[in-house]
Amino acid sequence: MRARLAQVISTRKRIVGGFYAYDNRTDVKELSTLCRGDSDDRGQLACEATLDSAGQVELIVSAKDGAGHVAEAAASVWVTRQGELWFAQDNDDRVDLLPEKKRYEPGETAKLQLRMPFRAATALVAIEREGVIDTRVVTLRGDDPTISVKIEKGWAPNVYVSVLALRGRVREVPWYSLFQWGWKQPLEWWRAWRDEGPDHQPPTAMVDLAKPAFKLGVAALKVGLPSTSCR
Repeated sequence: MRARLAQVISTRKRIVGGFYAYDNRTDVKELSTLCRGDSDDRGQLACEATLDSAGQVELIVSAKDGAGHVAEAAASVWVTRQGELWFAQDNDDRVDLLPEKKRYEPGETAKLQLRMPFRAATALVAIEREGVIDTRVVTLRGDDPTISVKIEKGWAPNVYVSVLALRGRVREVPWYSLFQWGWKQPLEWWRAWRDEGPDHQPPTAMVDLAKPAFKLGVAALKVGLPSTSCR
């Protein structure tokens, strides 16, 4: 089995009127061969591997029978907490919110990935169905933009999860700003220095890439056992 990494490289370009647009391209590179061996009498081969590259990794399995015929199968997984992730962006305020699976049982914890373009953001999470059932505020980071939601009994048969990710103005944070304003708000200064300093671009009359921004994602979750049809 071998692994292939697909990384999205996205840049923002200025367009007429002081607005900007996203320009995306995907860079695909081969990682390595993870394992090899012979399958058992059931056609199965156990393979354990460690992936240390963040992003969407495609696992490709190639098998050859006794006659030399080759068959391939592939599956994709997302690797997080190994570095910052970047997702392809459209020129609007919507992003994908993807759950691990479509159906959950009460008591389970649903994990959803918000494909936001921010290094850090404050996320307003709402659970909805015929109105708002529950709300919460969480902090998302670019190296692991996931949200955990515990499924309650009263959420059957389905709910909608919406996430509004808010990022404040990105500002320049040189080290000496600690003595200018950071000493008054040390925690805010440290977060700005860690997350915002390297990406700061001063606003101009034509474009302001550092302005406050938001992205919205919505996902549907089915709760409870699927209905069975009568025969």
